[in-house]
Parts: sequence; C-alpha cells; structure tokens
Amino acid sequence: MLGKHVTVNAFKEQHEYTGPKGGPIQTITTQMTPQEAAEIYADTLHDE
Repeated sequence: MLGKHVTVNAFKEQHEYTGPKGGPIQTITTQMTPQEAAEIYADTLHDE
C-alpha cells in the first residue's frame, strides 16, 4: 500500500481504453451535424 501512495508512484497503475474492436473511441461533439452524431450513436448501439 505504501508504494501506491500518490507521492511515491512506485506502482503506478496504467489503464488503456479503446473503442469497439480495439479502435479509437468515437466522440460526439457540438461541431458535428445532428446526422453525424446520430450515425456515431447508432454505430455504438450496434457494436454491443
């Protein structure tokens, strides 16, 4: 437990997150058209 202390970072845990099938995570932004956002959202539902 001492090694996990914030200031020691002796055993820093690393986590990696990926999108479906190991690809990049797709994000929906305010700069997209509603159609683009809907397509990404629909793809997300089909990948589960």
